[in-house]
Amino acid sequence: MSFAVWHTFKSDPPCTNACRYATEEEATEAGHELMSRWFVPIGFEVRPSEDPVNYKIQKGGRPEPIRGDA
Repeated sequence: MSFAVWHTFKSDPPCTNACRYATEEEATEAGHELMSRWFVPIGFEVRPSEDPVNYKIQKGGRPEPIRGDA
């Protein structure tokens, strides 16, 4: 199980991207970080996902892909 960030917009249904995090806390941090750079979303929520974990939060709070060859 993983966690996905779903952003909400004024007139569209919530949407997500392909980033999946190991913990709800990481996903929440990623949601806040993305909201700090975007001006269109009006909010976000974190939802559980069946997708595999593929991102983590690096120092400084930015999302970073998990590479399988590391």
